[in-house]
Amino acid sequence: MIPEAAVAMQPASVQFHVSPELVTRFAALTGDWNRLHVDEAFARRSSYRQPVVHGMLPVSFLPLLPQCQLEGFHCVLVGLSSRFTSPV
Repeated sequence: MIPEAAVAMQPASVQFHVSPELVTRFAALTGDWNRLHVDEAFARRSSYRQPVVHGMLPVSFLPLLPQCQLEGFHCVLVGLSSRFTSPV
């Protein structure tokens, strides 16, 4: 059952800084060492001209949203639908 407090909440956002260290740590955690994410020289030769953050890295911050921080409840993400509008 979803608590009424979560249903009534306004849209929220989470802010975080994407640093090269964060990207490297995410790659180590996931095992995704794709050169587009971690190799600046390789990424410069791509159409993006710079490294691109793993798409799931920003998604991993979703549990920090207030809707997932309700006292006495555990938030378990069971589904997600998203659209990446541009590379980070």
